Amino acid sequence: MNRVFFWRRATRSTPLTREDLAKRVVKRLRRHGIRDARFDPDEFAVQYENAALYLHNLFAEVTSAPRPELRARVNAFVDTLVRMPQAPAEWSGARPRLRPVLRGAAPMVFDRHAPVSRPALPFLAELLVIDLPASMAYVTEEHLRTWGVTVDEAYATARANLRANPGVSARPGESLPTILHFVDDGDSYCASFPLVDGWLAGLGGRLDGRRPVAFLPDRTTVVVTTDDPETLLATFPLVEAEFLNSERSTSPMAYVSDDLGRTVPYEAPPGHPLHHAVRRAERLLALREYERQHHSAGLPGTPLPLRMAQRPDGSTFTYALWSGEEPALVPVADLVAIADGSGGTFFVPWAELALRELFTPLDGVAPPRHLAPEFPDEPARAALKGCEIQP
Repeated sequence: MNRVFFWRRATRSTPLTREDLAKRVVKRLRRHGIRDARFDPDEFAVQYENAALYLHNLFAEVTSAPRPELRARVNAFVDTLVRMPQAPAEWSGARPRLRPVLRGAAPMVFDRHAPVSRPALPFLAELLVIDLPASMAYVTEEHLRTWGVTVDEAYATARANLRANPGVSARPGESLPTILHFVDDGDSYCASFPLVDGWLAGLGGRLDGRRPVAFLPDRTTVVVTTDDPETLLATFPLVEAEFLNSERSTSPMAYVSDDLGRTVPYEAPPGHPLHHAVRRAERLLALREYERQHHSAGLPGTPLPLRMAQRPDGSTFTYALWSGEEPALVPVADLVAIADGSGGTFFVPWAELALRELFTPLDGVAPPRHLAPEFPDEPARAALKGCEIQP
């Protein structure tokens, strides 16, 4: 057994883990004098200053590489990126390189300067990046001060740059596929196309004039199909699987264009054949972002996890379990399960708790949370018990 173990170590047949690769990258960065490098397992990236080295492609390339080749590839990867030109110091150099990107609403954690961010879609935010030849850097407030531009000007510039080359456009007369599939080639930023007003609506000519519906399962993929209910019913579970399995997921939700050409969530009211699928996708995205937020530092209380359950008819609901934490940070949920003091719980609609002003919205927290400074005493729980519903 010892000989086998030794042989596996010597031949590097022991599988390389994500953490092993990250440690090697961090070690190499420190050889270059970069001391603040840290591994972000959620993003599978090594971050330093305001830059991020994403390791997904490198990991796929070196997973089975022998130890000497592994070391050489990691060193080459880090050395190349470290020697790349830094973010432009002048606005004239930065302006043509700005691009918008969609990320989860939960803030990204950096040791130093946080990226500029603004809400884009439910549970998603729009960030700015500087597109460098072999990497990208997130734009921070420090960048904007150095360049002497406002946040609004930077966002307008980034969107204009994307609009100037928004990928494939509709061309009347060609064959009409059921599904259009856009995959980022490393420079196209196709997953940002929905931020360009009119882009999604403009694809109708490629889909026999029907209303296009877009899905953004991960940061490199956009899937566009028609608003045919049967097609969408088949598409939702496929996108959900890709979203849940992706290392760099974006959203399992469906999106359409409004009357002004802006991308908005696809709506399916109660009774619509897609109602359950649409609401499930929205809740899955909420779960993912609240989970990411749960691990971030600096929240003024105990963040209660958001949970989801499914009923026999296929409908879903979210809930948070409130069992006595003080102060509690409650996620926005369909229901709140409250401990009754005797080992059981009862469910109360979110609206009932809001009416009683038990919660205070927290400013500047995404996704939104409400502060509950005190757990309800026994008389208050008894009153809430009168609002109990069966989920």
